[in-house]
Amino acid sequence: LSDEVRRIVMSASMLDFYSRFTGTRELCLRRCQANRLSTGDYIGLHKDQDSNPDYKATVVLHFDTRYKGGDFVTHDHGVQSHYHPAPFSMLVNNCEIPHEVEPVSTGERLTLACFLSTEFGDSQTGRQPFKLSY
Repeated sequence: LSDEVRRIVMSASMLDFYSRFTGTRELCLRRCQANRLSTGDYIGLHKDQDSNPDYKATVVLHFDTRYKGGDFVTHDHGVQSHYHPAPFSMLVNNCEIPHEVEPVSTGERLTLACFLSTEFGDSQTGRQPFKLSY
């Protein structure tokens, strides 16, 4: 499935979309992370650039339809925005914007987070990336 994910996330139309807030189409799919949140699980407030300053955008693919709660919440200049993406949709976030996932109240929230960067070499943190070949 990795080739299918790459074809969707890194398509020409999506690169055009990301460039609106990253300022570049020169992005690579640096890392993907599967998340499975069950009742009571959440993801605390953070910025994706805290774990890697090279991250520019995160694309979150949503897979499950049977959960409640688990809203994706951004905190941008004092304004909170809540998102509950439709099943089998994507949510794209600028990695500079603080965000969290509220607790899941019932069911399971299944997502795949894809982190986009302008660099595929060593990150500014000195950590080496997991390298994929396309």
